[in-house]
Formats: sequence, structure tokens, C-alpha cells
Amino acid sequence: MKREERKDFLAEVEAESKLESENKNPKEMNMTQELAEAIHLTYVQATHLININGVQVERHLREKTDEITTTCDQDQAILNCFKDKLDSCIKAREFTFDVTELTEAIQRVCLYIVRWLNRERNMNIDVETTARRKSVESELAKALSLADADDISPLMDLFGIRIINHEGIHDLCILTVKIINILCKPNYPDRKAFVTYAEKNFNELQKAIIKYVLSLPFELIPVTRKDNPEDFDPSQFPEIELPTRENLEVLKPLLGIVKNYLLPKKNGYQSIHAILALSANSPELAGVKIEFQFRTWKMDNHAENNINASHDVHKDRVKQYRRIFTLSEEEQEKANIRFFNNDKNVHNDQDGIHHAKAFACRRMNPIS
Repeated sequence: MKREERKDFLAEVEAESKLESENKNPKEMNMTQELAEAIHLTYVQATHLININGVQVERHLREKTDEITTTCDQDQAILNCFKDKLDSCIKAREFTFDVTELTEAIQRVCLYIVRWLNRERNMNIDVETTARRKSVESELAKALSLADADDISPLMDLFGIRIINHEGIHDLCILTVKIINILCKPNYPDRKAFVTYAEKNFNELQKAIIKYVLSLPFELIPVTRKDNPEDFDPSQFPEIELPTRENLEVLKPLLGIVKNYLLPKKNGYQSIHAILALSANSPELAGVKIEFQFRTWKMDNHAENNINASHDVHKDRVKQYRRIFTLSEEEQEKANIRFFNNDKNVHNDQDGIHHAKAFACRRMNPIS
């Protein structure tokens, strides 16, 4: 994207904001061209410094971005809030390797739980799991959307694990409850039964991973839906399978704590979302949060192919704001980001700047 095209592009962002504001709360969409340009310039400065270590990057970034201002007080407040969140995003990169390792270890334990259920509980679960890290662009777009909405909450789901059961809502509900019980409830019978099975049936490496993950003080962070399940019209999506009363009864211990989208959103989106966090007294990575998404294969297919991953107003804003962080060809050449050439494909973007970084994809089936 050439420099002259950039101005036209940012003008489009402002036009989109105005159009959205006509249909939604204006506070939810508030992006002037001046603010968009200021935020984009702030991000460009960050790309020049992103590989400087530790506290240095925060100091240098503040020095370079303090002079970036806007003429409108409201825009300046949003810009200042975004700069604070940008500092937090960059600082969090110091722990990226450790959190990646932790997320992959948790993913492995989830697969071991599937094996336990298949062999000890005579289930027939076939899952595909993906451990991934959100792209930097998407992370910052979410930070900006929170700044624009006067939301001071931190980013919650930079890392995540998606677990896709090939078929069956009932088995999906059982698997969700078992995984959360084993990870978060030390004295729960499920954990004791799983550990007993693991001691007899897993190798030393697998047992070491299980011991490490279960030694950490995980907490389940309550999250709730903001939409109304009654907005869903089954006649528009006759192919969507709805949960039975028996399915919801299995999930009952977690209702009010996880986001239960088994009763679909208006656009047909289905999933179960849960956020696990290491407690403040954890000996390592205290406060780190990892989002889980549990789906059947049909749910995942609908979400990825029919919805375009924009489930709600918040995601729409993230999609819109993400465009502000798209670097021009000239800006990409000047960026000091290792393992990043451009945003054309994942191979040229191995640091996860534009594309989400899936760092572990594993499957467990009944014969594994």
C-alpha cells in the first residue's frame, strides 16, 4: 500500500465509523481520521522498536510517541489509553515463549484426558486441537476497541486452545466438564481418577507434563454472554443441531461461569468458551489467562465458513480497527521485526504480526 493510498484508506475507516455510529451507540464507534493516523503512526514507531529488550522498549517508545497528539481532547484520551495498552502488549511479549510452552503443555494434558475417557470410560471421542496465539494486529485492534469504549479491562485471550470434537454435543459437554474439573479442581474425583490412570498407563514424559500442569493453581474466570439466546431463529438455520435438556444438564455445573453458546447466537454461532487463569499466588506466570473454545466439527465449520468470525459488535469493531495497523510496503521494509517480511502469508509472517500463530495442532482419536 503506497503512502498516498494510506490517507484514502484511513479516510475510509473514518467513513465506516460514521456509518456504524448511525446504527449503534456513538460511543461504540468513535474514530476520526486524525485519531486513526495518530494511532497508526504510534504503531509504526513500535515496529521500529519491537525487538529491543525489556524496559528499554517502553522508555524509547514513550519518547518517540509523546509528540504524537491530536487536537480533540476526546481523541487524545483514546490515544493515551491506547498507548498504555500498547505498552502492556509489548511488555507481555517478554513472556511469550514461556506462555507458549505452558499453553502447549495444557493442550497435551487435554489430549491425555481424551485418551483416559476413551479407554477408561468407554467413550468414542475424536478431537482436533489447536494451540494458538492471537496476531499482534488483532491484539492491538482489540486494545483500541477497548480504549474507544472506555473499557479499562486488560486483554484476556491472547493465547488460546480450540478443541473440536468430531461429532456429538453430548460428548462435547462431557469433555468440557472433565477438562475443566481436572485442570481447576484439585480435590475433585475426576482429577483423582485421571491421575490414578495416568500413573499406570502413561510414560515418564507424559506423567511429568501432567504433574507440572496440575501443580499450577488454575482458576476458572466467570464469563457470561451479552446477547439474548432467544434472538436465534431456528428456521433460518435448519441444519444447526440444538442442545437437548440432557446436554445442558451435563453442562449445568459450569453454567454461569462459561459462555454457553450451545444455544446459538443470532447468526448461528455455537461454542463453549471458558477462560482459565493462573492465580495471583502462582509461582510462575501469575495472572496469565488462556481461553478455551469447545466445538463440534459442524459448529467449527459454521463459525469459520459461514460467519467470517465477526460474531458481535465488539468483533466488528476489532475487524474495523485492525485495518489501522496494516503496514504499507515502505513501512514493512523499515519495521524491525525478526522473522517478518510482509503480511502476504504465514511463511513471511512467522512472528505472528498479521496472521494468528498456530503453534501446535494435535489430534487424539479412539485408537490413539
